[in-house]
Amino acid sequence: MTEDIIKFESRNNGNLPQLQTEDPFLIMIERVARTPEVDVEKIRELFLMKKEMMLFDAERSFNADMVLAQNEMPRVPKDKKNTQTNSWYASYEKIVEICGPTYTKHGFSPSFNEGKTEKEKHIRVCGDLMHRAGHTRKYYIDIPLDDVGIKGNVNKTQTHATVSSFQYGQSRLLRLMFNIPTGEGDDDGNAAGGKPIEYISEKQLSQITDMINETDSDETKFLGVLAGRLGVKKIASVETIPAKGFDVALGLLKKKQKVNREPGEEG
Repeated sequence: MTEDIIKFESRNNGNLPQLQTEDPFLIMIERVARTPEVDVEKIRELFLMKKEMMLFDAERSFNADMVLAQNEMPRVPKDKKNTQTNSWYASYEKIVEICGPTYTKHGFSPSFNEGKTEKEKHIRVCGDLMHRAGHTRKYYIDIPLDDVGIKGNVNKTQTHATVSSFQYGQSRLLRLMFNIPTGEGDDDGNAAGGKPIEYISEKQLSQITDMINETDSDETKFLGVLAGRLGVKKIASVETIPAKGFDVALGLLKKKQKVNREPGEEG
């Protein structure tokens, strides 16, 4: 800094480079800088004032584009299961695939890294949301390590659990950044009264899947019939069969199993 001051005070006005700008404020600073008797501290104050103005403009542009981006943000389907809570959520990859074109169009670029947290068996996922105008907004969320199942049994290595938790944290932060809606837009009759949907357990899922394979059933047709029996619009996959529909699903497959066996028994 001292060297810069010496260079400034011993400057030759004829050798000063011309600023390539139409910004009136910078033009004014240029003119002041060409005055030999001007104090270098005054120049520094002017530059700091200009910096504050630029930061204000950048944040204002960030907020304006955020309004536009959120207004156009599409809904993202829940495509991944949280084994700890036995619930479904929108994965980071799916959010980027569906919403990436929208937030990129409006000048936003998110990036993620791991921070430090004092919470035991948690990981802190940090996110920087950068904007083309130069403003960056920071976010973070503490996520429990996903190394145990619903019953508390260890089901992952520490490495696997960390990666899984970080990816889940990414999806949560990205949704928070842009207020991204997820799901189908209604509860399809499965969550009356705003209660969260409870799906079949891993054990039940395995049982249903085995019976679908054993009876050589068409999964799409089976889910369509099941949705009709349960009075819902549709069931997207076997994993998203409502817990209350397990007995109905099992009954349908047992009936199909019996039909398949009858010809052989009669012969």
